[in-house]
Amino acid sequence: MVGIIHPIQMEFWAILLVVGSSFIHAFWNLLTKKVEEGVPFLWWAFGISLIVYAPLGLAFLSKAEFFSPAGIFIFFGGTFEVAYFLGLSKAYARGDLSLVYPLARSAPIFVPIWATIFLKESIAWMGLMGILTVILGVFVVSLRWGTSLLSPELKNQPVSLALFTALASSGYSVVDKVGVSYMHPIPYIYLEFAITWLGLGLYLLLFHRGNSLSKTWQQNKKSILLVGIFMTLSYLLILFALRIGKVSYIIALRQISIVFGVLLGSLILKEKYGKTRLIGALIIWLGAILISLAP
Repeated sequence: MVGIIHPIQMEFWAILLVVGSSFIHAFWNLLTKKVEEGVPFLWWAFGISLIVYAPLGLAFLSKAEFFSPAGIFIFFGGTFEVAYFLGLSKAYARGDLSLVYPLARSAPIFVPIWATIFLKESIAWMGLMGILTVILGVFVVSLRWGTSLLSPELKNQPVSLALFTALASSGYSVVDKVGVSYMHPIPYIYLEFAITWLGLGLYLLLFHRGNSLSKTWQQNKKSILLVGIFMTLSYLLILFALRIGKVSYIIALRQISIVFGVLLGSLILKEKYGKTRLIGALIIWLGAILISLAP
């Protein structure tokens, strides 16, 4: 099928898939931001996702892959995912979507560094410029209008939690880059989500008391169903885009979700500092493009 599609049409459909995936990712983050109990909400969403996508996830899984090295990477990737979603939920409980989301998506700062240390990759000058550009964007997003001067919020808890989330995201990104070489990406991410669901469940068992799970379900059924479907769908759309488009361009364009996140926070949730955060989001996106296109 792919072979009979004109190259220009392929790039068009790849772009459409990436933009759609990016908006869906920002939208399910909007729904997550709006709930009171973030961790129980995400636990339910992962459970729904595992049920909905079970036929697809297990269809690609061969018996031999259970005994491959992929299992190690799935475990560590899932552990980083647990850290990511715990940090994200706690950041949303304390900060705006238009502040937290772009910072949580600033993993391009860390990924090249970890790839250099653990995968022995090198950072080209364009990649280094991209890292510095992302750092500048993070600073701009963190600015707020003071009484007389712009003052950064970098020491505030939501910012710290969002940057921790980005760090965790860079961790599973590097782990997954190696892990998918041992297993097809679809069952890989499905099993990694299962580890994440178990990890979030363990956290709730140890640190949550009362009826938070049942209460969260009763109050947020529709949002839980949407997030459960969308969080996996956004990733699957990227996988399909990677099959028909240029990898470096897709990875760069994917960060447009940062812009969508800021716009949703500013327009839907009526959050402050929208213009400043939009400028910062665009700078982060530019930095991500430089990193993705670096040789």
